[in-house]
Amino acid sequence: MVKYSYEYYKSYQNIDSKNTNSEGYLVIGCDWWLLNPNSSLSFQSVNRNGVLMVISNAGVRPTINLKSSVSLVGGTGTKEDPYLIKGDLEKPSVTALLNTRISGEYVTFNNELYRIVGIENGITKLNKNDYLRDIDDKILHKKFSDKITYGTGNSNDYWDYYLNNTWYNSLDTTSKNMLVEGTYYLGTVSSDDKNYKLAVCKNGQNTTTYKCEKTDNSWKGYVGLPRYGEMFASQQDTIGEYMWLMTPYSDSTVWSICYDNMYAFGYDHDYYNFAARPSINLKSTIKITGGNGTSSFPFTLSE
Repeated sequence: MVKYSYEYYKSYQNIDSKNTNSEGYLVIGCDWWLLNPNSSLSFQSVNRNGVLMVISNAGVRPTINLKSSVSLVGGTGTKEDPYLIKGDLEKPSVTALLNTRISGEYVTFNNELYRIVGIENGITKLNKNDYLRDIDDKILHKKFSDKITYGTGNSNDYWDYYLNNTWYNSLDTTSKNMLVEGTYYLGTVSSDDKNYKLAVCKNGQNTTTYKCEKTDNSWKGYVGLPRYGEMFASQQDTIGEYMWLMTPYSDSTVWSICYDNMYAFGYDHDYYNFAARPSINLKSTIKITGGNGTSSFPFTLSE
């Protein structure tokens, strides 16, 4: 974790602004803990707006120390062009497989920015980095489905139908051929037990998500939505809209992300019109043709 409040203050000490706490490089639009206590009963944390305060629930951001012998092999140290560490996952050679990379790196698909959220059995899962928009660049809003189970929508009013019919059919042949059907797990996560494993694993599983026995409640198809607890499901560059997840909250509601990137309670699946970020799976044979995996220079791909 970021250790102390003074380390946080130093992250924006050279910014010439009256509202420096919202512009430091450690501000990410989410709540996160610091390591130093606020009292004998609480710890300090940073809220989504960059304000130092005490929060009852927050995320964690690991902090590590590198040996003095570590050397750099590229990059300039900026967000757009980060340093590359010798021996770490360096810039790929042309025609390297996408499934040799890591979660968090950026990819261009269908001329839009996506992010790697996981790689399993050679299949690379991507979530769109921004809300889906129309041809006029306006954010689209639709209902979740006509039932809480993703994949049951029966018209373009519903995200599951729209994404797997209208949007899918709008892709060019090259993009379509990169896709492979994926299994999207739909385990219910309630307000009483916000354990992200329940979205993936059968009830009662205490093992890691990767090794757990997967829930029988799932949907298989080409285009899904992010799920509760998934990597980067609640973090994106653009905020300001409610956005559907695909994880049920109850027998009649579904989880969503609030306009400020925080998890929201369940909403009626067949009533509210929210934004969405498509989730897709790419074949194990997809190759990298360029880029360095950052948001400014995402990987470009080919079959």
